[in-house]
Amino acid sequence: MAFETVELNRRQFKKISRIVYDYSGIDLKSGKEALVRARLAKRLRTTRMGSVDEYMRHIESPEGTNELGVMLDIMTTNKTSYFREIEHFKYMEETI
Repeated sequence: MAFETVELNRRQFKKISRIVYDYSGIDLKSGKEALVRARLAKRLRTTRMGSVDEYMRHIESPEGTNELGVMLDIMTTNKTSYFREIEHFKYMEETI
Protein backbone atom coordinates (compact mmCIF):
# COMPACT_ATOMS: atom_id res chain seq x y z
CA MET A 1 0.00 0.00 0.00
CA ALA A 2 1.29 3.45 -0.85
CA PHE A 3 0.71 5.50 2.27
CA GLU A 4 0.23 8.66 0.23
CA THR A 5 -2.93 7.10 -1.22
CA VAL A 6 -4.56 5.68 1.89
CA GLU A 7 -7.93 4.16 1.18
CA LEU A 8 -10.61 5.64 3.40
CA ASN A 9 -14.11 4.33 2.80
CA ARG A 10 -17.34 5.84 4.08
CA ARG A 11 -17.60 3.40 7.00
CA GLN A 12 -14.07 4.19 8.16
CA PHE A 13 -14.62 7.93 7.85
CA LYS A 14 -17.83 7.73 9.86
CA LYS A 15 -16.14 5.65 12.55
CA ILE A 16 -13.19 8.03 12.86
CA SER A 17 -15.59 10.99 12.89
CA ARG A 18 -17.59 9.36 15.68
CA ILE A 19 -14.47 8.69 17.76
CA VAL A 20 -13.27 12.28 17.32
CA TYR A 21 -16.71 13.61 18.24
CA ASP A 22 -17.12 11.33 21.26
CA TYR A 23 -13.75 12.29 22.73
CA SER A 24 -13.45 15.94 21.70
CA GLY A 25 -16.86 17.23 20.67
CA ILE A 26 -15.46 18.14 17.24
CA ASP A 27 -17.73 17.18 14.37
CA LEU A 28 -15.81 16.10 11.26
CA LYS A 29 -18.55 16.62 8.72
CA SER A 30 -18.77 15.12 5.28
CA GLY A 31 -16.34 16.95 3.04
CA LYS A 32 -13.42 16.47 5.45
CA GLU A 33 -12.49 13.07 4.03
CA ALA A 34 -9.39 14.39 2.24
CA LEU A 35 -8.16 16.01 5.46
CA VAL A 36 -8.69 12.81 7.45
CA ARG A 37 -7.09 10.70 4.71
CA ALA A 38 -3.98 12.93 4.56
CA ARG A 39 -3.52 13.01 8.31
CA LEU A 40 -4.05 9.26 8.62
CA ALA A 41 -1.55 8.59 5.84
CA LYS A 42 1.19 10.27 7.84
CA ARG A 43 0.22 8.41 11.00
CA LEU A 44 0.06 5.04 9.23
CA ARG A 45 3.55 5.65 7.89
CA THR A 46 4.84 6.57 11.36
CA THR A 47 3.22 3.60 13.10
CA ARG A 48 3.99 1.23 10.21
CA MET A 49 0.42 0.00 10.08
CA GLY A 50 -0.79 -1.36 6.79
CA SER A 51 -4.35 -0.13 6.70
CA VAL A 52 -6.89 2.19 8.27
CA ASP A 53 -8.73 -0.83 9.67
CA GLU A 54 -5.56 -2.08 11.37
CA TYR A 55 -4.96 1.38 12.83
CA MET A 56 -8.55 1.63 14.06
CA ARG A 57 -8.34 -1.78 15.72
CA HIS A 58 -5.20 -0.61 17.46
CA ILE A 59 -6.64 2.66 18.81
CA GLU A 60 -9.68 0.77 20.10
CA SER A 61 -7.54 -1.78 21.94
CA PRO A 62 -6.19 -1.40 25.49
CA GLU A 63 -2.68 -1.12 24.03
CA GLY A 64 -3.79 1.75 21.80
CA THR A 65 -4.83 4.18 24.51
CA ASN A 66 -1.87 6.49 23.91
CA GLU A 67 -2.31 6.28 20.16
CA LEU A 68 -5.95 7.31 20.53
CA GLY A 69 -4.72 10.57 22.05
CA VAL A 70 -2.27 11.04 19.20
CA MET A 71 -5.00 10.40 16.64
CA LEU A 72 -7.29 12.95 18.28
CA ASP A 73 -4.48 15.48 18.24
CA ILE A 74 -3.65 15.00 14.56
CA MET A 75 -7.32 15.17 13.56
CA THR A 76 -7.86 18.52 15.24
CA THR A 77 -6.49 21.88 14.19
CA ASN A 78 -5.12 23.46 17.34
CA LYS A 79 -5.06 27.16 16.60
CA THR A 80 -6.02 30.06 18.77
CA SER A 81 -6.85 33.18 16.81
CA TYR A 82 -7.68 35.49 19.65
CA PHE A 83 -5.01 37.72 21.19
CA ARG A 84 -2.78 37.43 18.14
CA GLU A 85 -3.46 40.90 16.81
CA ILE A 86 -3.10 44.29 18.44
CA GLU A 87 -6.75 45.00 17.56
CA HIS A 88 -7.83 42.39 20.08
CA PHE A 89 -6.07 44.24 22.86
CA LYS A 90 -7.39 47.60 21.69
CA TYR A 91 -10.92 46.23 21.72
CA MET A 92 -10.52 44.98 25.27
CA GLU A 93 -8.99 48.25 26.40
CA GLU A 94 -11.87 50.25 24.94
CA THR A 95 -14.57 47.86 26.11
CA ILE A 96 -13.50 46.93 29.61
